[in-house]
Amino acid sequence: MSLNRFLKISVSATAVLTAGAASADVTAMDVWAKLKEQVGSAAEITVGSESMSGNTLTLSDIVFAASDAETTATVDLGELILTENGDGTVTMDPADLITVTVSQIGSEDADRVVVLIASTGATTVISGTLDEMAYQSRADRYTFTIDEVLEDGVEVPVDLLINLNNFVADQTMMTGPETLSGEFSFTADSLDMLLGGDDDGVIFNLSSQIGNLMGGGRVTAPAGDTSKMSEAEIIERTVLDFNYSAGTSATVLSSIEEGLETLITTSAELTNFTFSFDKDHIGIGGGAGNYKFALSGGEVPFPLDAQLSLLGYEFRMPISKTEEPAPFTAAINLTDLAPNDMIWMMADPMGAMPHDPVTAQIDISGTMTLFEDLATLSDENSGMVEMDTPAEVNSVTLNNLFISALGATLSGTGSFELDNTDLTTFAGMPRPMGSLNLEGKGLNGLIDRLSAMGMIPEEQLTGARFMMGMFATVIGDDHLSSTVEVNAEGHVIINGQRIQ
Repeated sequence: MSLNRFLKISVSATAVLTAGAASADVTAMDVWAKLKEQVGSAAEITVGSESMSGNTLTLSDIVFAASDAETTATVDLGELILTENGDGTVTMDPADLITVTVSQIGSEDADRVVVLIASTGATTVISGTLDEMAYQSRADRYTFTIDEVLEDGVEVPVDLLINLNNFVADQTMMTGPETLSGEFSFTADSLDMLLGGDDDGVIFNLSSQIGNLMGGGRVTAPAGDTSKMSEAEIIERTVLDFNYSAGTSATVLSSIEEGLETLITTSAELTNFTFSFDKDHIGIGGGAGNYKFALSGGEVPFPLDAQLSLLGYEFRMPISKTEEPAPFTAAINLTDLAPNDMIWMMADPMGAMPHDPVTAQIDISGTMTLFEDLATLSDENSGMVEMDTPAEVNSVTLNNLFISALGATLSGTGSFELDNTDLTTFAGMPRPMGSLNLEGKGLNGLIDRLSAMGMIPEEQLTGARFMMGMFATVIGDDHLSSTVEVNAEGHVIINGQRIQ
């Protein structure tokens, strides 16, 4: 199913499920007409009956259906009741049970997944205008279960139960001449999940709980009949921004294979996730605090566990053909990784190394030029197969490098411009121009310990110390620094000494 169809159905179905606003009157018929308009360009809509009695519009046997070359998806909303409140707002009460079916075209009775969505205390108050409707939604609980999974006509043994508790959402839907857009925010007290099944003889069970969920974002998708639009036109009008955070979370996964049980447990605090996409870029980021992991049983000879004070990551890059260099970012942060003694025993059986927590942080940014639109790239229509590379990097900045492990630290910053027209000075690589500053502490002590463990042969120890002395400046007790420069002529200079 295409991205645009998925967006339209998701935005509109979310309004039915969950559903600052403009101050004007809407009627029950207005709300129903807008819902049909929003879904109609991406899916077929069938309705068993429509009945208006007084201030209440009752719709029965509502089904949304959409398909592509391989898959058909239907959403059976059942009954939907829209009640005019007399103050310019409409209350929407969905059916207690909604059925979602995804099947393979041509083998609907052999390859199929059926998901049930049950709600308790779900209601939505709608206000605004025809062009900008606001939905204020509440539900005591949404429950998601798998009713059926068929693969090649054989039922797959899998059970799923998800409870989303005390859910609150606010959403604004805006319709323009070319786009359908929505802004939303939500909170939930908790999400509880149970998943179990049998995968080719491996019996698995997973339980998870997440507390204090909240998030929000915006979605924009093309309006009108997208079947007549090219993929490039659809992407041109598509915008996705999403953010999510949660409090404490815990997960337990057990699996049994050939009589051996393996147990994995994880927990974290203050997790977060972000995602963004438009015609020019894609970005993803997130992290977690106080992450804990434990593994035992199965073929693991002894329990393994580790803790991580902070996990963070960020990635952002252009995806459209660029006339000028466009920015990119890549970063990862692993702070205070602390394996248990069993893991250290495998890595350092002699106990020669300090077992302090390990930290690894790297933050890189820069600019790059794309020669093709990556979002619509394909061998058939881009000619990309005849190109050497779809992109070139124009500049790189090391904003932060910090590694702390085994009693030593290494830190650094730097920046380089890259000349992609010169691929000869550095043997096929773009010629850099800029500098890199490095600083190390405890490196000599680390070399001594590695040598004592036999990891650095005695005959190589002198050479290692010679190289450090040649390319580093002593600024304290086992405290070294080094500056690497590459000038416009391609000369490599380390601490003022030219080596190339």
